[in-house]
Amino acid sequence: MNKCFVQFSIAVLLAQIVCAKEPVPHDFAYGNSLNISEASALSEFTIPLDVYKGVTRPDLGDMAIFNGVGEMVPFAILPAEGVEAAISVVDVPVFPVQEKEGAPASGLSLRVATDKAGSIISIRTPAGVKQRITSYILDASRIDKPIRALELEWQQPIADFMEKMRIEGSDDLQQWSTLGNDVVIASLHHNGNLLVRRTVELGSTRKAKYYRITNLNGEAAISVIKVIATVAASMEQLRQWITITARSEGQKPGEYLFDLEGQLPIDRIKFNFPEPNNIVEAAFYGRLLTTDQWFPLGDGILYRLQRPEGELLSPELVVHPAAKRYLLMRCERSSMGFRAGMPQLSLGFVPQKVVFMARGRGPFMVAYGSIERMGSQQTALIQMAQQQHDMVKSAIPGPRIILGGETSRTQGMLAFNWKKALLWSSLLAGVAFLAWMALTLYREMNDEAKPKEP
Repeated sequence: MNKCFVQFSIAVLLAQIVCAKEPVPHDFAYGNSLNISEASALSEFTIPLDVYKGVTRPDLGDMAIFNGVGEMVPFAILPAEGVEAAISVVDVPVFPVQEKEGAPASGLSLRVATDKAGSIISIRTPAGVKQRITSYILDASRIDKPIRALELEWQQPIADFMEKMRIEGSDDLQQWSTLGNDVVIASLHHNGNLLVRRTVELGSTRKAKYYRITNLNGEAAISVIKVIATVAASMEQLRQWITITARSEGQKPGEYLFDLEGQLPIDRIKFNFPEPNNIVEAAFYGRLLTTDQWFPLGDGILYRLQRPEGELLSPELVVHPAAKRYLLMRCERSSMGFRAGMPQLSLGFVPQKVVFMARGRGPFMVAYGSIERMGSQQTALIQMAQQQHDMVKSAIPGPRIILGGETSRTQGMLAFNWKKALLWSSLLAGVAFLAWMALTLYREMNDEAKPKEP
């Protein structure tokens, strides 16, 4: 009995040893070194494109952080910044600015009346024989967060129009700075479609008390009656863009298939027309695996029109940022969008951030790419990083390096199958020993219960 118990204990111990083995960097396909700018208990980095293309799981479950001696350290993926739930819309007071016809904008003199809080009460320009509206001043002094975009509403114009606008910001109504590139607003009829561009994306997230919208074509063809500001709850993280070309045509005419070569949280789609004066109606679908069903992402009229006033491009298509690898573009009028070759898309996404505990000595590394779940997130780090943001230092990912290679992504731990075999052998041996011990004990108890012969 004692011999059997010892053998059983050894089997269980061996199983525990195998189970207790933690992953090491070479259990993953690839890695990127993490260069920490300053020593601190917590560090964070923006997930590079390499990671999205190298992981096998949409939840990034096959990612881990290692220190310089190959030990895993606690980490957590921070919630994505700049999501739609963190956005609100606010009406912004708008004041038309008139000037004498033929007078340069630089010589314009304004009389602005404001209250104690800095809000504009009225704007007056010197009286003239004939005046025209050339710009609008927006009062955003009561908005304490960055403005991402401005949506203009105007009185219905008599005819089609297209105007080039410049957006400027100021905190004192004296010194103005340009925010981003010049933009175009328009309302045009083209091939039976009404194309309207009324949203102005701000190229800068700098907060300004006042904004000025100036018509670069001279007198405005429209009368702006309302401006709605899209306000971000926090400074949006920089969106990254990639450009891909369709790999093949779909099963039906006008269908095109795209492979992102990674599980990316795409939330913006732009169609790249090879030449101007084209329009196409398209719907987009996405999926994670080739065996999944296509799910709709969105649809719209895509166009690129060249006019004397400038070039008019369709707005970006906003889609849900769920991880997706494959896209299907279904064109209703494919012959109008491009003449030959495969279509091309620009895809935008906001990469997530990872916070990790810089435990042990460096250099640190993010490793990824395994058929098995490896890393274990510590969600408590998220709250710690949000409450103690000053102590979180930035880390910059280096170039990708090969660890276990593609074998880790496709075959997992097959290179260590002898360990799995040992595990299962130990477990089965333990079960067999336990069954044998129970049977032996049962027989001994029965033998003791039998009456002894005189």
